[in-house]
Amino acid sequence: MHNLVTTFQERFSDWTVALGQHLQLSLLALLISIVVAVPLAVVLSSYKRSAAFLLQVAGIFQTIPSLALLGLFIPFMGIGTVPALTTLVIYALFPILQNTITGLEGIDPSLEEAAIAFGMTKWERLKKFEIPIAMPVIMSGVRTSAVFIIGTAT
Repeated sequence: MHNLVTTFQERFSDWTVALGQHLQLSLLALLISIVVAVPLAVVLSSYKRSAAFLLQVAGIFQTIPSLALLGLFIPFMGIGTVPALTTLVIYALFPILQNTITGLEGIDPSLEEAAIAFGMTKWERLKKFEIPIAMPVIMSGVRTSAVFIIGTAT
């Protein structure tokens, strides 16, 4: 037990640096995933067939083990941050994409008709009405993706 405590004390600075790198990589992957998945889902929510196809493709990537996917990227991107970040982003896209589409499709049509009756444009409905209503479902996907990223990066 004494050796464990001593080793921890001796390598504390190394561990804090590694923890910082892990958090930085994880947060960057989550941010990129949100920036890519939410607008893509907003566009795809209007095209049901395209959305279903893209969700199936994203679901297929979820079944590939992360180490295998990382191994596929190394010959093209080398070893380092870029292939790791790419792998993490690919794993994080699916839950955010799926939950954003689900949240937008789950809006009550009568509420949407009321927004149209108020004279809102499509952009105004999206910004002031649809996204705020779908936000709890979207954030659930973001939370799931954050767990995937932390687990995969570890």
